[in-house]
Parts: sequence; C-alpha cells; structure tokens
Amino acid sequence: MTQNLEESANEQLKRLVEKFDAKEYIRQQEAYPLALGKFVQKFSEVEGFIQLMVRTLAGINNEVGIAVFSGVRPDAARDIIGRILTARKMPESSYLKRGFDRFGVITRARNDILHYGAKYDMLEAEWNVSNEGYALPGKERKLLVGPEILDSMREDLLIVLACFQYYIFDLGNMENEHLEMFKTLADRKWHYNPPQQSVAFKKRKTRS
Repeated sequence: MTQNLEESANEQLKRLVEKFDAKEYIRQQEAYPLALGKFVQKFSEVEGFIQLMVRTLAGINNEVGIAVFSGVRPDAARDIIGRILTARKMPESSYLKRGFDRFGVITRARNDILHYGAKYDMLEAEWNVSNEGYALPGKERKLLVGPEILDSMREDLLIVLACFQYYIFDLGNMENEHLEMFKTLADRKWHYNPPQQSVAFKKRKTRS
C-alpha cells in the first residue's frame, strides 16, 4: 500500500511539472487579489444602497434609520421592504425583485469566498473555494472562482445597483433622461453563470 501511495504521489508530481505554467501562475497571483478587491468594494456599495432604500421607504431620517436598521442583513432588508410596500399599499416592482434575486445569488458566492478562501490549483490552473472540511457530510460544495469570474460578478453588481437606483429614483420622480440611464443599465443581461455542484461531491452524497 505504501508503494502504491508513493507511485501515486510521484505521478501527481510528474503531471504538475509537465503542466505547470509559471507565467500564468504569476499572472493569477497578481490578478486575483485585485479582482477580489474590486468585487468586495462593489458589493459593499450595493449593501449601502439597500440600507438607504430601507430608510427611504420607511420614511425616516438617517439618524433614526441608523439606530433602527443598522446591521440588518440584505435578506432581512428585502423582507422589511416587502412589508413596508404591503403596509403602504405600494405595488411590487419587477426591478426590485430582479435586483434582490441576483444579489442573493452573488451573496452566497461572496460568503463562501470570504469565509473559506480561494486556493489556486496549480495542476488545473484555476481558483477554487470549498467548504469541505467544515461542512457536514452531504452539505459540501465547491465553487470555481478566479479573476474573470469575480469581474463577471462585479458587472452583475453594477446591474443590481442600477435596478435599485431605478426603482428608488422612479419613486422620487427623477428627470426622465437620468432615469432612462438607470433603466438601460438595469435591463442588461447577467454576466455571471453560477456553476453546478462539483461531480465529486454529488457522487459522495450518493454513496452516503
């Protein structure tokens, strides 16, 4: 058995040496932190605007809004906004729903990225995030990330923000030319395609 393990390790090392691309490795090490920083910055901007929406729709000033809604998570903010609209007999907005639905998808990816961290697979030349080693059996998940994927999520956050801006500024009767700018951006197609769970984790669930 020890001999088999040694042979397997040697084969893995041989594959790594054959496939390793030093230039791509250096590029990835420089590009990933930059893309992550831009993504996190844009995510925080959307979170801040959600807070502003809650205060605006609740009809309270910033001081009271901070006291009441500080620390409210985006999913809870969505529920609060829904209840405010119901209480005020205000119509639901497709743009509000579109923005929150997409923000939920990106939030789940963001949480895994920041909580578990990305690791670079030198053999496959890709970044991965996984909760394996932290999750209960059957709850494992794996996410492919990287500079390009982070950029696509950041582009989607721009669209999410435009959805929210269009909704709020439309309520405030903003001038049509500015409102149309937000609407045009809010109507763009999404860039990020959430991946399916890894095949390895699916097989593991089947065996258990």
